Amino acid sequence: MTNRMLGIMLVFLMVTSFASASPAQQLDRVPLRDGLEAYLLGVNYPWLNYGHDFGENAWGHSGASSDDSAKEISADFADMQSKGVQVVRWFLFGDGRASPEFDDSGRVTGFDEFFFVDFDKVLEIAEEHDIFLMPVLFDYLLADAAQDVSGVQIFGRSKLITDAEVRQSFLDNALKPLLDKYGQNRQIIAWDVINEPEGAMKLAGGAWAAEAVQPGVMKTFVTEIVSTIHSMAFQPVTLGSASRKWLIEWTDVGLDFYQFHYYEHMETDTPFDSPAADLGLDKPVILGEFPTKDNRRTMSEYLEMTWTNGYAGALAWSYRADDDKSDFASEAEDFAAWASDHADVVRIPTLSLNDLTGQGGQKPAQYDFEDGIMGWYPQDYITSRACVEVSQSDQVARNGQYSLEMSMNLIGADESLSQGEALVAITFDPPIGLTGEQPPFDLDGYTITIWVYSPEGSRGDPNHPNGFQILVKDAAFKSQYGIWHNIDKEDQWIPVTLTVSNKLPRRGANKGYIDEGFDPTQIVMIGLKMGTGGESKAAYKGPVYVDSVSWEKSS
Repeated sequence: MTNRMLGIMLVFLMVTSFASASPAQQLDRVPLRDGLEAYLLGVNYPWLNYGHDFGENAWGHSGASSDDSAKEISADFADMQSKGVQVVRWFLFGDGRASPEFDDSGRVTGFDEFFFVDFDKVLEIAEEHDIFLMPVLFDYLLADAAQDVSGVQIFGRSKLITDAEVRQSFLDNALKPLLDKYGQNRQIIAWDVINEPEGAMKLAGGAWAAEAVQPGVMKTFVTEIVSTIHSMAFQPVTLGSASRKWLIEWTDVGLDFYQFHYYEHMETDTPFDSPAADLGLDKPVILGEFPTKDNRRTMSEYLEMTWTNGYAGALAWSYRADDDKSDFASEAEDFAAWASDHADVVRIPTLSLNDLTGQGGQKPAQYDFEDGIMGWYPQDYITSRACVEVSQSDQVARNGQYSLEMSMNLIGADESLSQGEALVAITFDPPIGLTGEQPPFDLDGYTITIWVYSPEGSRGDPNHPNGFQILVKDAAFKSQYGIWHNIDKEDQWIPVTLTVSNKLPRRGANKGYIDEGFDPTQIVMIGLKMGTGGESKAAYKGPVYVDSVSWEKSS
């Protein structure tokens, strides 16, 4: 043990002060990244061309980045901005007619060359007009009977819900690349898993789609998507339930806030003027759709009743959809007046990367390595010496220009070199925005994410692949190690995570390890361990790269 390590340890043992706890969640606000909360006021766009705004198909490319589409969208967003719209709910895949890409067996293979270009254009336009996006991944119509229209399959994608292999192909080849690119984008305020899933579920009043599934099957589909988003993104997750009466179906799938839709034919069963508190839910609820055509209530009445009844937002239906419930233009001035009168309520709060946030509002990256190694150093304990050096690198970066390079000399046949660690004492070398020596951090229930780039050759023995674990130490220098993350793919960024807790199993395959008496409220150090897999005798001498080290309160 080095003198530096011994000194750190002695100071840790003497520290007794605690970091402050984060404030309680307000149920009339949606929880955002950075520990902030907001009332979501806006409109469903919800498409320029249904299911065809992102990507290409046999009909050609008319997505958001095409010249004509981009001009229309930009003009629409300028108009919405002038009316006080803060949030736009936009359908992303719809029924799968343009994206993602499918093979002949119905498995997802990825995206075409236009998909990310289209998405980037929408984000560019949204940022230009200070509007936040809520992308809706799917629509319930993906479970309607398949049809071929001029060489394009519309509907008929129920295997995404029912078939475990197809679901996994979507997670691996579409959702994860999507989140890898946009999971930290500040213009995306939340993700919406599926629009009105009850239309594709076999329950009373639902099952509008021809290939509707059992409720439990849909919940599995939703839960897997929510879990993946939480593992890779900082934005919260919701789902567009078709009715307030069905919100109870979604309390156990991991959503960060709930959402229901209302149209006036529902008034007898679910009266609109009903307090959110009467639902007995533990998380905020927004009104995700309400009509703007041929209504008994005015726009201002809808907005005022939603707000005064304790809901956390309202999104009008709709700006662009051509149906008998959409005529936002006729209600736009009323919308603008209400938004102006409630400007202090509806303004979306934001933090820059240089803002001080503390424990109640963490930044997207507490360590980004743009200004150097930020206090990180290699472990030199006798059994963990494979990380020989750390340095700032401009060879590859996930965000910004720089990352942290861990120079590895990993030898599976040598006990002292079969693993190595890079560490930072977060009380002495604190995260971005904090200066000076800090008390231990209360990270109980927080999920730490460290993004790692593994170059070619770093995987080692493919039968016993090398991998990573996050570790934390408390003020008594007791440890928690997270689950083992195999290097399954080289030459790409992968997220490695650990949810800090003293309630996880102490031992078990891939379950990590916790010392007896470990205190998750007194964290003084975090680090990343790289090790050889299983009985591997493989060697790897070269770099791995670390970036975007962050932690946020888990849902």
